[in-house]
Amino acid sequence: MEKKYILQSVNFYLAVKNLMRRYDYNSFIISCFELCVKKVPA
Repeated sequence: MEKKYILQSVNFYLAVKNLMRRYDYNSFIISCFELCVKKVPA
């Protein structure tokens, strides 16, 4: 794994954790297709 992808994941985790704490949420959902990279075989 490339370091930049790990850092993106960590930043996303910390942002979500911060928002959940700020608004007193205990869960959240997000559409995977908006975040997941799709690879089409050539």
